[in-house]
Formats: sequence, C-alpha cells, structure tokens
Amino acid sequence: MTQKENSISGDTVEYAQNTSANRICGYEYTNYKIITHNIPLISMYILGTGIIYFLDLLFALGFIIYLIISNVLFMVLICTYCPHYGSRTSLCGYGLVAKQLAARKSVREFSKAFKHYIAVLFPNWFAPLLIGIYLLWTSFSWIMLIMLIVFILLAFIGVLYISKSKSCNTCRLRNNCPWMSICSW
Repeated sequence: MTQKENSISGDTVEYAQNTSANRICGYEYTNYKIITHNIPLISMYILGTGIIYFLDLLFALGFIIYLIISNVLFMVLICTYCPHYGSRTSLCGYGLVAKQLAARKSVREFSKAFKHYIAVLFPNWFAPLLIGIYLLWTSFSWIMLIMLIVFILLAFIGVLYISKSKSCNTCRLRNNCPWMSICSW
C-alpha cells in the first residue's frame, strides 16, 4: 500500500485495496493513528474513574468493569453491523476488535442497531458527571470541582469534537450515520 495525504483531515493514511469498507472509505488508518485517536476517550475513562473513586473504591472498580463490558457490548452489538467491520477504515479501530469478538451482521441494520444499543455507553459519560455533582453538593472540594470541569470539557466537548472532526469528517458514510445525527452541533 502506498502512503498518501488525506485532504480532508490532514492525517497520513494508507490507501486501502479490496474490502467493501475500503471501497467506501478509500483508505486505512495506521495503528499509530488509531491509538492516538483513542487517547482522549481513555483519558475520559481514567478521569471518570478518579471522580468515582472519591465516592468509593468499590464503585470505582465496578465502573472499570462496566467500562470494559460496555465497550465490548458496543463492539459486538453495534460494530458488527458497521460497514467498517473488520477493517482499518474507522479511526476508532473498533471494527478490528469487533471482528475478533463476533461475526459480521447485516450492514443494512446498522442504523437500527446503533440507535437501539448506543445507550449501553451512556453511563460511561453520565455516572462520573452525576457522582461528581453529588460529591460537590455533599462535600465541596476544589480538586473535585477541577476534576469535574476537566471531565465535562473532555467528555462532552473534547471526545465528541475529536470524533466528529477527525473520524466523521473523513468518513464517506457520515451523511447516513446515526452518530452524526446525535452530534449534529
């Protein structure tokens, strides 16, 4: 494969050859791009776990378990329907992992599956937010306030903005994607 510059995002990507997702998207992301794209999401998860830890260690451990389970469920219940399944054509890289977890499902059902199962990830955003607010209300601390502000900026602006501006803007499926309707700002 040859390296070429992607005119939409400026990221260096490898042009792909044969799969249906590759024909749709026209290029593959390198491991480096996939890993660096996921750093803000992983940072959000670490910070969210830190917020919950202030409430209780066992809740924080439970949250970590839920993070793992919810992301695996997301990949099995949604990514198996995605046209990017099993390829490097999505910047998040979930399609690669989904292929290791479950068989491909009908691409025609992607939008329906996405809308039906996306809620599995909601606690990853809202549990730390609500627990942080609760902790500020019951026992104010500056460190919790700072952690909560950074979490809000990272989770509700940073992760969503990066996803939309880097992944979605380079995807030729963006006009029919249920995620883009959620992030229509």
